[in-house]
Order: sequence, then C-alpha cells, then structure tokens
Amino acid sequence: MLNEVYERAKRSPISKIILGVLIGLLLFAIWQSVFVSHANGPLLSFMQGNSETEMQIPALQRAGVFLAHAAQQAEMSQQQALLLANQLEPVASVNAQHIDARYILLDYPVNNGSTGQQRFTDQPAWLIWYQHVPVQANNPAVDSSALSQPQQDLYVFIDDHSGKELLALYA
Repeated sequence: MLNEVYERAKRSPISKIILGVLIGLLLFAIWQSVFVSHANGPLLSFMQGNSETEMQIPALQRAGVFLAHAAQQAEMSQQQALLLANQLEPVASVNAQHIDARYILLDYPVNNGSTGQQRFTDQPAWLIWYQHVPVQANNPAVDSSALSQPQQDLYVFIDDHSGKELLALYA
C-alpha cells in the first residue's frame, strides 16, 4: 500500500512541487534557527523577547533599569528615535559597531537628585542600544571603574512623547 502511494506521488508533478516547497521551508527553518538566532548574539534574543525576563539586559539590571513590553503604539517611529539619539550621541552613533532600537516601557526606580536623574515608572520610551562603542576617558557618563575595557555599550532612552533624552548609560 505504501509503495502504491509512493509510486503515484513520484509521477505527480503537483506532489513534486509540494515536496520541494516543504523541503525549502524545512531548510529555511533550520537556517533561521541555527544562523540568525546566534549570529546577532544577545541582541536578537532581547529584541524578540516578549516576556519580561527575556527583555531584560543584565548590564541595565545592574544599574537599576528594567524594561517591559509596550503594548500601545509608539507616537514616533523607530527611524525618528534613531535620528534623535544619533543627534544626541554623535560620537557613539559614528563609532558603534552595531545600533539597534526598541520601543519599551522604562522602569528606573532610582531617584538621584544629585545627578539630576529622575524616577521613571512604565515610561513609554525608545531604547537605542549602541554596541561596542570605544570608551573615552573624559566622558562623564562612562563608568570610571570600566575604563580598562576598550569598548562599552551605550543605552540611550528617548521619551516617546517629547523626543527628549530620559537617560543615557554606559555599561
């Protein structure tokens, strides 16, 4: 019986097309899971994360910054947010090896009056992530204990409503 089905499928051109499409989809799925998921490192898993724990970035967590998925539609586009951040951080925008953006809700419970940093709770914002930025010792935003590292990541948070920089952290 199985041989009959196989012989009939072997002769049918539609079966060959369907088989070709299925094999193509299988190869694409394997390529996607092996190369794409790992080629971009932790950034891709962060960008695709939907649960709260998947969205967290360890360097930001250590600084007291927590991210949440934003269900509402952003007021500004990703391109506008990138343009604003690049204007605010021109050195990082030119020297970063990779730049990415994500619309998030920002939670930053620390209220440090001496540095002028505010407290944010579920603040709609764009996170612009500049990866592998060469460290400049004279930059006050750079963690002085990390100056031994030749590169750091810069995280810039842009307010979705006003377009103003909420927070910028090197980590």
